[in-house]
Formats: sequence, structure tokens, C-alpha cells
Amino acid sequence: MADLPLRALGLLVAAARPVVGERRAREVAGYCYAVSTLLVYSFQEQHRRAVLGLLWVVATPALFLGVYLTIFAGMIDPATSEALGGRYGFPIYVMFGFITWSAFVEGVQGGAAALVSNPALVQHSPIPLSVLPFVKVLGGLTGLVISAALLLGVVTALGRFPGTRLLLFPLALLLLGAFTLGLALLLSAVATRFRDVLQVLGTLLLIEFFAVPILYTPAMLGEGAQRLVQLNPLTPFFHLVRSSFIASHPLAPLDLALAAGWALGSLVVGRVVFGRLSSGFADHS
Repeated sequence: MADLPLRALGLLVAAARPVVGERRAREVAGYCYAVSTLLVYSFQEQHRRAVLGLLWVVATPALFLGVYLTIFAGMIDPATSEALGGRYGFPIYVMFGFITWSAFVEGVQGGAAALVSNPALVQHSPIPLSVLPFVKVLGGLTGLVISAALLLGVVTALGRFPGTRLLLFPLALLLLGAFTLGLALLLSAVATRFRDVLQVLGTLLLIEFFAVPILYTPAMLGEGAQRLVQLNPLTPFFHLVRSSFIASHPLAPLDLALAAGWALGSLVVGRVVFGRLSSGFADHS
């Protein structure tokens, strides 16, 4: 079993060698190994002292699900519930919004602090420093996948299996990951020079929580507020995740186009800024 990661890396090098060459293939394999190792270490450290350990990855969304199903099922008017798929439509709508938000926040906040929180790695690590924020983003997405699988079981038990819409989820996950990674790269690089970024980020995320349709649907708002919500860069990503699992949720091509545009723009800007400031990371860490 101990040789399994090395065998996997060997297979990756062998598969990539004809396409990108020996040197590049080994670089890609090394990057993948560093990411997977740091991701496992991060999960282990996060849950090492907990009695349930990694079971909290499943227990946390399960507890929230129980609370939301109990509280929101009786609070929303029948018309709204029916539009979202019945009595439990709104709690499920909220839960998919909540787990998407949690993944985004974990990636952005953890990624933004990834460099300043690890000065020893920044000064002496042989791996590309972009691995550090990337691992935080990947950790958030991993939690999203686990939570979404749990919610899918609930949706299926309620007789609302989304069918072929599930095929949209990997794309939604990829776009959300790219958008989050771009922000994480940008913020982590700037934070090495200006620590205030980490303080301001918490306040901005708190404001953003209420600016994104998590606890409400856009239809509950006035016309002007609906326009503002639709202009929010995060909104299309929430729509895509919900459209992947909730059959009654509108599936709009515009959401896909907007999410792709925001993801690409965020990733490009993040990589450019990270690359230009990288030479000073060790001096400011």
C-alpha cells in the first residue's frame, strides 16, 4: 500500500510523457504529489483531535440538513415551496446554497492566508508556492462534493432525483474552483505585502453572504434588488450547483456563460498578480 502513490505517479509520468515530454511530465507529477500530500495532511490536522475525526466532514452537513429541514419546511409559504419542488423544496434550496458558500469561503479565506501562515514553506519550499492556496481551494471543493452527495441521497429519498442534470455538477464544480482559486491566488499574493487584506476579507465575506441568494430566492426580492443579485459574480455559480441537483430549478445558459467568464477572468488576474509578486514573497513572509 505504501508504494501505491509512487506507482500512481509513475503511471501519470508515463501517460503525460508522450504529450508534454519527460521533464514537464515529472513536474506535473511532482505538483500532483505535493497537492495530494498537503491536502491529506490538512484534513488530518483539522480533525486529528476530534473524537469523530474525519466523520465530521459528513456530520456537519448532516446536522445542518436536519435543522433546515425542520425549521424552514414550515416557515415558507406554500406557493414558494411548490415552485421549488414541494414542502421540502426551500430547505433543500437553502442547503445547496449553504454548502456552496461554505466551499467558497473555505477556499478564499484559507487560500488568502496560505502564504502568510506558512513562512517557513514560503522561504524554503522546493514546490511552487501556488500549491498552498490551491490546496485550500481543493479542500473546500472536497467538502462540497461530500455534502452534495449527502444531499443527493435526501433528494432521491424524497422522489426528486435530478437525472441527467447531475452531469452539470462536475462543470459547475470546475468553474467554481477556478473562480475561487483565482481569488485565492490574488489575495494570498497581496496579503504578503498588506496584511490588512485578511482583516477586510472577513467583513466583505459577511456582506457578500447576504448579497448572494442563499437564504432567499431572487423571486422574493423587488425588481431592482433582483438585478443587483444577478450582477453578483457569485450568483451564477450558485444557480449552476442548484440546477445540477434540483430538477425544478431553472437551468439558464446565461448562468453557464457568466460563470465561465467570471472563472476565466478571476483565474487570469489571480495568476498574473501572483506571478508578478512572487519574487518578494520570501522577503515579506
